[in-house]
Amino acid sequence: MRLNFDTLQDYLGETCRVRRFGPRSREVFFSRPLLYEGGGEMAAGGLYVARSETLPKRQPPEGVGVVCTGQRLPQVWTSGTQVLCVPGESGVLSLFNRVQEIYNCLDAWDEGLRDELERDEDFDLGRLLVLGAAQLQNPMNVVGQNLQTIFTTESQPDSDGVFHLTSGTLPPSVSADYAEEIRKVCRLELSFFQDQILQYMLDECAGKLPVESLFSPGLLSLLEHDRTRGTEYVKTLDIYLKNETSMSRTAAALYIHRSSLLKRLNKIERLIQEDLQDPDVRLYYRICFALRENRGGGTD
Repeated sequence: MRLNFDTLQDYLGETCRVRRFGPRSREVFFSRPLLYEGGGEMAAGGLYVARSETLPKRQPPEGVGVVCTGQRLPQVWTSGTQVLCVPGESGVLSLFNRVQEIYNCLDAWDEGLRDELERDEDFDLGRLLVLGAAQLQNPMNVVGQNLQTIFTTESQPDSDGVFHLTSGTLPPSVSADYAEEIRKVCRLELSFFQDQILQYMLDECAGKLPVESLFSPGLLSLLEHDRTRGTEYVKTLDIYLKNETSMSRTAAALYIHRSSLLKRLNKIERLIQEDLQDPDVRLYYRICFALRENRGGGTD
């Protein structure tokens, strides 16, 4: 397992005071540490546990991370290198063991989650929540794809130290700011429900029905006319409606004169036998065209 400095700082900070120096980056992760006792070279990208007085006075290699005991650091270590200083720690070996315990603890958690997820049968969501709540010591929310909370859970130990899961009441949904932070940290490509509402409406309004079953006789006539005569009446009507019935914008989009467009629209109205000045008629046709595009039919 590879951990970043935020995680190491959080766990070390549970039991002692920790001072942090250098840049903060969530993009840098470290494997298990090495014990540094002075005199040797540090490898770029390595994590080391050391006494502050044994750290080299020269600029450290790029990407090095250090967890150290002691009160004072060489000046070159306080700006460009990630450093966690634990001034109250009694010895470097004790600190080294504490950092190793953090890795051991999170490795065990990771292994437990993987064992549960890789079971032959469906994994037990409750078991995953117990593992998470026991590790994080915090209530956990179950959220859907769009980070909308489904329910919240708590896991409390009994007198024997065994954790048991309980379901709580529904909390507010995850805020947009917090959801965005989760996306960045976990490198997720998330979509929010408000961005998918139209798609959801289109998916739900037709259900499993064939889209053509929702088409009026007029629209079916228009489709058949295009198919047999090689006209583009469906495309014309779709662009006309998408341009909010603007004659100039529609004519420009179709590369035809306004007079040609007007003749074409008159022909379309005769075929569908409906009034395109009626807002309900226009809404119906826009929905039909959107459904057809959504199912891969297009309007060309």
